[in-house]
Amino acid sequence: MAGLCWMAVTLGLMLSVGNSSADFTTLPRKGLNEIVNQLWNTYRPSYKNSPSGSIPPMFSVAVNIPFTDKKEDVYGFSQVIKDDPPETVRDWMESCKVYKGQRVVAATLLKWPNVLRLCPNEPVQWSIVKKNCKKQEMTWAAMETECPGVVCITDHAEYRVLKNFATLTKNRKDNDVLLFFVRDSPCGTKCADKDHPENILGEIAKWNNKWKNYAFVFSYVFKLEGQPLPDKELIEALKNLGSVIGLENIYRCNGDRCSRCFSEKAADNVTKFCYSDG
Repeated sequence: MAGLCWMAVTLGLMLSVGNSSADFTTLPRKGLNEIVNQLWNTYRPSYKNSPSGSIPPMFSVAVNIPFTDKKEDVYGFSQVIKDDPPETVRDWMESCKVYKGQRVVAATLLKWPNVLRLCPNEPVQWSIVKKNCKKQEMTWAAMETECPGVVCITDHAEYRVLKNFATLTKNRKDNDVLLFFVRDSPCGTKCADKDHPENILGEIAKWNNKWKNYAFVFSYVFKLEGQPLPDKELIEALKNLGSVIGLENIYRCNGDRCSRCFSEKAADNVTKFCYSDG
């Protein structure tokens, strides 16, 4: 498992039109944003030792949402919560593990030495590290003392979720919606780079074979160490993502505002809201 630089909090929703499934393309500001806000408020992880007022850690949540035409429900989201209780999902993420449930797969960024602060007593998950340390089982805290100087891998949240995607297909039905959420927009130096051997575009492209309805949604524009990236790089990353899932399926939803990232089905019509906070 190689380190991937795509740091994004995004939420994916299937957005196809049909008589037997909801048409979210006509509700980009209300319907989609309502679902994103529910996911954000329900499954967002937090760490007790995080600075007050800080944004949530890098995390990703993929949700297989069953269709329902009940007006009091949000596209069957109550069933998601029933099948995958929020507290359980958050506990797994906050333990630096990948949660794999009936309708939800969720994970945070797994990065050294962050895990020493966040999950010191949890088991090391990198098999190559355990092999190099000649340890079958050890905690992150033990790794620091017993294997000093070991070169570690960084697994980003969306990558960890995508590598465990098979669990979502077990209860999938034709009218279900796939919602993939990552905190930030994709960066283009690895994950959304078509030519990079470690990009995740190939995994995302597989959605077309499993779901008819899906979308990708993020809340924040990606920054590197807190510094904004050139608009050109952020736009190119969105275009590359759109080339495998469709430009019309990419959204930024942040609080009260929710917008499709491409105003038309043309790669040149990029909504500024999706690559700039200005």
